[in-house]
Amino acid sequence: MTPVYDKGPDIYKSLALMCDTAISLFEKAESLGAGAEGLSAQSDPLFGGNINKWKQLANTLKLRLILRAGDKVQFANKTFNSVGFLTADAICNPGYSTSSSISPYWNQVFNASGSKQAGGFQQRVPTPYMLGFYNGDKITDDIRGALIFKDFPDVNNNQLGYTQDDADVSPNPNAWFIGSSASDYQGVGLFKGPSMGMPVMFASESYFCRLKES
Repeated sequence: MTPVYDKGPDIYKSLALMCDTAISLFEKAESLGAGAEGLSAQSDPLFGGNINKWKQLANTLKLRLILRAGDKVQFANKTFNSVGFLTADAICNPGYSTSSSISPYWNQVFNASGSKQAGGFQQRVPTPYMLGFYNGDKITDDIRGALIFKDFPDVNNNQLGYTQDDADVSPNPNAWFIGSSASDYQGVGLFKGPSMGMPVMFASESYFCRLKES
């Protein structure tokens, strides 16, 4: 077999052009309004029918491509639509709730009835290297640490390959859940609740890209 692969620079150029095409299509949809080709709050689980936010997402993706490629790619068009870039998190949520339509991410920890799911995150704990970016070994970041890890800074952790009797095990229900049960949680961190949406792109990434560009 002799498969043919596209060159990396060609892929980046093509993706950037797709972003431009997407913006053109969004502007067309904006003129159409709701309907078969238009977006609405009911048909758009990401931005609730807000065309400008879709264009901002396309702009932000294009900027990320250009920054990532550096001087390795000669883009056909390095300008951006005047709508600007993402200023809020792009979170997809088609209507997750505490009923049977719970968030798929939350469902990795608890099912619709509130029972704890076996396996998955229960079989994992953070590594000392990972915690080092929060607990001061490399960087001190107490606030983020407390939002991400259960019982920070006293987080159960282990290194791959260490299997002695004193090896830490996962806490209940896991090392990343801030709370104690499906009905007792703080709504922050990785597992915010059964109605939590799924992130597509965070606004922080948009701001970082714009800072790097400047």
